[in-house]
Amino acid sequence: MTNSFSAATLAMTLVGCLPGPGGPRPGAVPTGDRLAVVDDVKTWTTQYQEKTGETDVKDENGNVVYTKENYETRDEHHAKKIWYPVQGREQINDEDLFKLTKEEGALKATQEMHSTGRTYAAVGVAGMLVGIGGMIAGKYIGEGGTLSIGLYSGGAIVGLAGAYGYYRGYEMQSPDEHAVDRSVAETAAQRYNAQLGRGASLTLLNRHF
Repeated sequence: MTNSFSAATLAMTLVGCLPGPGGPRPGAVPTGDRLAVVDDVKTWTTQYQEKTGETDVKDENGNVVYTKENYETRDEHHAKKIWYPVQGREQINDEDLFKLTKEEGALKATQEMHSTGRTYAAVGVAGMLVGIGGMIAGKYIGEGGTLSIGLYSGGAIVGLAGAYGYYRGYEMQSPDEHAVDRSVAETAAQRYNAQLGRGASLTLLNRHF
């Protein structure tokens, strides 16, 4: 019990130290500006190694000693359609949008998703710690026997599962992940705007990555 509690406490500490999902800071207050839902495209680039050919390495007699595979780094471009709420010129997060519009059902769903995401991230870190511990133990216990292999393999599986849990938890807290459909957010914003007096301005925010 003590070990489980210590692992959970350490996991929560590490989650606090790891990079957060970013996005606007919570706590937006009514400013008198109109609300809107902005569509955008998020772009990013990743790199991968692509095999470009093979080279035979020969000895002094012309015999092939081994074949060397040649790789080059390639860029892969990605694009994803996203949406996010704004108040006037300022981007706000989903929770604040639904607090301002008093959309209780959507607010509850969003808060539950974010809470689940934090839990996934904490459990994921704990899994990674346990997995790494198992792999280390497997390397030094049993000297390659059944116990050693079992600890190392089990640790690797638990560690990978933990890494996925952390990644999924990170995603669930991202401003690009939504608990409700875009139409729910847009309807809530329109209803809020209808209650504002004349003269409320609407200026869309450009988002850069």
